[in-house]
Amino acid sequence: MSTYYSIHTEVRADGVWHCIDPLVLHLKTDHSELEYSLAPTYENGSRSYFGRTAEKLENLASRFCFDDLSEELKDYYMKWRLPPEEIPEEVTHCSCCVSVESIREAVQSLKGKSRHALAHKDSIAAFESGEADDIYIEIDPEDYSKLDEEAKKVYQYYEWDDPMEWECHFREILKCVNWNIAAFSNVNYLSEITDARIILTIT
Repeated sequence: MSTYYSIHTEVRADGVWHCIDPLVLHLKTDHSELEYSLAPTYENGSRSYFGRTAEKLENLASRFCFDDLSEELKDYYMKWRLPPEEIPEEVTHCSCCVSVESIREAVQSLKGKSRHALAHKDSIAAFESGEADDIYIEIDPEDYSKLDEEAKKVYQYYEWDDPMEWECHFREILKCVNWNIAAFSNVNYLSEITDARIILTIT
């Protein structure tokens, strides 16, 4: 059974919680009317890649209930058109709330990247362009020292985050959250944001 992780961003502005994820146009088959849906701040469909990150977020989480959500997220979850007590169990019992400040502190505590190696330049290029999800061509320093000078040119020292560990995803989550908050602040420059949090839902 597959596992899907979705994260939404909420901010408390002028004393009220709001979900600030972007709205994406949902095209109905008959095109008779326009409907917009909240796009998650961050999502992942692999337990192998995101499972440890979800565990880390759950360790940082605080308890909350459906009524604590912003009106925007309540409407999003109510796409089943059901009263709160009848919302499918997977929407509520596998959700947690984590303050953005907790995520920021975790990222700031990191000392560099989690992995480093002498990596093949083609592998680095594929990783940085998104064609590959990890660095797959490395060489042991002892083996590298035995290469001739021409062969050594295709390798370089490289640091990166393990895509299966939480460090990688925390950096990306924080980057996306910061972008959402900046976009919201630019539009609502007269409103004061006093808190920010993410809602992680696992289905």
